[in-house]
Amino acid sequence: MAKVIFEFTESDAVTNDVPGHATVPVSISVGVEGLNDARPGHAECLALIMKRMAPGIIKALNAVYIRKLEESGVSGVKSEFFKVNLQ
Repeated sequence: MAKVIFEFTESDAVTNDVPGHATVPVSISVGVEGLNDARPGHAECLALIMKRMAPGIIKALNAVYIRKLEESGVSGVKSEFFKVNLQ
């Protein structure tokens, strides 16, 4: 069975710190495991579609996360995407 894996790890990337702001650089990698190339079925096709659509999925998750932070009372929350590398 094919699995799509989204791995989120804190990055050592250098950020431009602004006084009073917290910055958390995160690296996101997306991979597929268990892909049956010899005889792909519906699971394999869906896994490949999800990997191809990963940037949009990540942006949607990010929007939900930002909204939840704002709803909890955190003010001035924003995020930026610096690089998307599809492999």
